Amino acid sequence: MTSGYEAALLVLVLLLPGAFAAWGFERHVQRYGRRLNDWLLRLAGLSAVCLAVGAGPLYWLMATYGRDFAERETLPWWLYLVPGLYLVLPASGGWALGLLVRRSGSPMSKLLGPIRAPSAWDSLFDTREAGFVRCRQSSGGV
Repeated sequence: MTSGYEAALLVLVLLLPGAFAAWGFERHVQRYGRRLNDWLLRLAGLSAVCLAVGAGPLYWLMATYGRDFAERETLPWWLYLVPGLYLVLPASGGWALGLLVRRSGSPMSKLLGPIRAPSAWDSLFDTREAGFVRCRQSSGGV
């Protein structure tokens, strides 16, 4: 059984690659779904994809160097780059996917469909609160 700190660290390690992939994607594609639950769904989905892709290499690293790490033996120098790659690879993958989606003729943009930025109307009608709409006519009247 893990303690509270270990469980929080485990969740953080599992969700960080998805967060970096989402931030890389949103760097080129406008943010949509600004609610927290939409963001959490994208975060969980991208984290699951990153974990599925990285499970094989991470398992190999753990099987090969896990005992050396636990016994505090000397590790190869390149192994210290793995935590950085654990975040850089998903971020660059999200960044590249964002570039592909942004190009209008690419297959990725056709697969994901049109992604438009939320307008002021979306923001107004997104909540169920009462509000006023002030419009100006093309003739200049209010």
